[in-house]
Amino acid sequence: MSISPFVRRTVAAVCGLVLVVGIADAGVAVNAERQLADSIRREANLPADPYVSLGGMAYTSSFFTGQWSSITVRARDLEVPGFGLVSVESSAVNVEIPSSSVWSGDFGEAPAEQYFTRLQLDGLALGRQLDLTDLAIQNYEDISPAGGWETEAIFEATPPGWSGQAAVMVKLRIENGDAYFIPDHVIAGPTGPDSAEVVAGAGLSDEVAGEILDAFNLELPFRDLPLRQVPTQIYVSGGSVFIVGDEMYPIVSPEDFLPVATQDPEFGGDAGRADEGCFAGGEFPRSDPRLDGRARSVKSGS
Repeated sequence: MSISPFVRRTVAAVCGLVLVVGIADAGVAVNAERQLADSIRREANLPADPYVSLGGMAYTSSFFTGQWSSITVRARDLEVPGFGLVSVESSAVNVEIPSSSVWSGDFGEAPAEQYFTRLQLDGLALGRQLDLTDLAIQNYEDISPAGGWETEAIFEATPPGWSGQAAVMVKLRIENGDAYFIPDHVIAGPTGPDSAEVVAGAGLSDEVAGEILDAFNLELPFRDLPLRQVPTQIYVSGGSVFIVGDEMYPIVSPEDFLPVATQDPEFGGDAGRADEGCFAGGEFPRSDPRLDGRARSVKSGS
């Protein structure tokens, strides 16, 4: 059955129109994202524009809906004192904006459904806190990186002053906004500081196993983390630890998407943080009594 010339012309016209509309939609989105990225770069004194994504599939629909389905700002390889190079991402969902913002990318204080910040610590950044120069991080028993107030991981590194690498199962916890890394047991490790022979953890003496576990023990207080939000989740993915803070139904502004927030900000603009006394829901995640007294503070070194 042949297709009539009229049908072919109609189909071609519709496809052409869809293509033109798609290109125009992408052009408006790119313009707004570029302007917001440039504003954040100048405000935060970044060496390059951060990654910025606005809206959803049909960006210009925001002219009619009066909201962006999402805002995501991601800055990679930021030099943060005490951590080295880290990546920080800030996002908001269903942000109400005026139609002028759809074109300009600029907006004032805007209601949102959810806002969160996410800190990525790879083996170099987290290893710097532990004084481990070769730290490798992976999920424990393929646990899904869905996120929550607790998870488990395998840390592998050479303890300071030792000759061989050790692999340790570590429990990761968020308690009262602080991140705890609690070594649970040695999977494998050297038989002593001067030994390169690696054996299963069950074959190590209690003294050696204890020394290895101590090398992987850490607390990261919220006040020392380059995050705006009090942490509520922690998970492992792609060889990194992610620490996440979130808030429901906040009012957000461009300042909330500056990539690094500390109590004494080095960057321009307002880098205020969430109230350290509570989470958005008014409660901290529940404590785990197994954490009491078992993790050392990175600042105190105790």
